[in-house]
Amino acid sequence: MYESVLRDLIIDNKSGVYGLGLPAEPYSKGKVRYLRISDIDDEGCVVDTDMKSVTADNIEEYILIEDDLVVARTGNSTGRTYMYDVDDGIMAYAGFLIKYVFDDEKINPRYMKYFCLSDYYKAQIEGFMGSTRGNMSANDFKTINVIYPDRNNQDRMVYLLDLIDKKIKNNKKINDNLCQSAMVA
Repeated sequence: MYESVLRDLIIDNKSGVYGLGLPAEPYSKGKVRYLRISDIDDEGCVVDTDMKSVTADNIEEYILIEDDLVVARTGNSTGRTYMYDVDDGIMAYAGFLIKYVFDDEKINPRYMKYFCLSDYYKAQIEGFMGSTRGNMSANDFKTINVIYPDRNNQDRMVYLLDLIDKKIKNNKKINDNLCQSAMVA
């Protein structure tokens, strides 16, 4: 196993970037979806119950791309993470989220998605926050310790965990469709 601080695993000039500080708009398929803290659950998945959109002249700077990781920086959700997946649609991230981009020559970015669900990660966030209301800066997050196996084992772990995640997503879609069908009937 290896151990590094997060700052040693990121692409620095693309990481620690705060999201858009604009108000959310009613959701519209013709606009970009606005990803807020409340759109991310404790398992790092997107919640689709109260989707919003956003409009900005410089929106391209805040559009997430595959394997971008965003971290909640304030409130009870401090430390909650989401790794962008293109299957979730085009999204721009909001101001209470901070984006990090990992150097895939140093670590599998998707390994970081799963690492951020670990008790080890959560204990560091809790220890960092103390008894006060949660709040982390972009630089604070860069001090998180990351434990990881060699790259070959990271890739194998990610492959297996991604298969499980896809199965969970598919089962959730089936359950949602069954619930909707039952309501109509």
